[in-house]
Amino acid sequence: MPHPHILLLTLHDPTEFAFPAWLPGLPPGALSLVLDRDSVTADDLTALAADPAYGFVRAYPNYLNNGNVYADLDALHRTRPVTHILAFGEDDVLRAARLRERWGLPGQGVASAASFRDKVLARAQVQAAGVPAHPGAALNGPLDLLDFVAAHGLPVFVKPRTSSGSVFGRQIADPAALTAFLESGFAPRVPYAEYVSDLCVETFHPGRLYHVDGIAVGAQVAWSWPSQYLTPGLEIGAFAQTQVVGSFMLSRQDPLFGPLQTYARAVCAALNLPSGHTFHAEIFVHEDGSLSLCEIACRTGGGRINDTLHRAGGPNLNEWQCRLQAGMVDEAAAQAHLQALEPAQLCGWLLFPPQEGVCLRVPDFTELPGVQAAQLNIAPGEAGWARGFSGDAAGHVVMGAPDGPALARAMGAALARVQEGLVFGPAEAVLPPC
Repeated sequence: MPHPHILLLTLHDPTEFAFPAWLPGLPPGALSLVLDRDSVTADDLTALAADPAYGFVRAYPNYLNNGNVYADLDALHRTRPVTHILAFGEDDVLRAARLRERWGLPGQGVASAASFRDKVLARAQVQAAGVPAHPGAALNGPLDLLDFVAAHGLPVFVKPRTSSGSVFGRQIADPAALTAFLESGFAPRVPYAEYVSDLCVETFHPGRLYHVDGIAVGAQVAWSWPSQYLTPGLEIGAFAQTQVVGSFMLSRQDPLFGPLQTYARAVCAALNLPSGHTFHAEIFVHEDGSLSLCEIACRTGGGRINDTLHRAGGPNLNEWQCRLQAGMVDEAAAQAHLQALEPAQLCGWLLFPPQEGVCLRVPDFTELPGVQAAQLNIAPGEAGWARGFSGDAAGHVVMGAPDGPALARAMGAALARVQEGLVFGPAEAVLPPC
């Protein structure tokens, strides 16, 4: 690779990504890293800046909408031309695509990125390809919502056309909720200005919610696996305080394994998922067994999805995305390797719900069978916080087992340990671990 200069963009904790190890053989300073200031500690930022693999490391406040990211990277590119751009989160999909087109670089362009990022565009393309998807519409104003409710009835579900982490998603269940939403739901970004269209509406589905995660090599999905969420939906208001978020991998013997795989691959084909890109598809399974797209993203799933799949014996999707998009692995060899990769066990994950108040007690997983990994983000005596998005967590645990029934038992035991052992309350005597 002549004079490689790989730009890495991530909103997430950089310690989750072993970029120098994933991209070996590059000259010193060939990596540039752009970060969210709120997702990196001062010590980690100092260590990254001192790592000879990186020639540029910068963390930004207001990461998603900070225009200085573009200004600084434009200046960097003029000094040392970037050869590849890799993004590792929903909030960088369009940013990376815009910079690729601006600088004439290979990889996903703006039209493709927008199809995955904008839920209205994704639904339209999926339906145009003949893949089933339940009704939805853009909300350019209150009349669009009234018309959709008149056509489809209540309940409906309103969410941002972009965004991630279930932020602002909410069910409108009855006429009173509709009246309340009409009163304040179409708020503008700027005071005394009119609402700018950034919402969409769809019919509400209380059924089971699944996700399929994988990666494309060439023109097809080379590896993917379906999982089931613990919660029927991801409405942040419904589980903001105490609901444990998580999912578990399905076994190949599960009757939904094949249909979910087939459906997710059809959605990826309809949206022309670019080679080297991962995907995270959320899919409803209705009472009659039919499938319908909730939404899809061209990035690795959040929470502990990547860690869970990798610990089960599947690929590290972020590592493979990194190597493929940087042009450091032969596509034919990668496709053969991924297609032959079979998990040795099934795994699932749980995120512990942060809560307001003081943490009085935390769960102890040291002797719980099946624990693959566990981490606490809070200690007794520390102040808690209100959950801001579905991936916001006071800690996590990943469980593993040889088959579906055993995993269900392990997940149930871990869930009980979290529900009993994670306690918040007013400032008072801290409780012993449970």
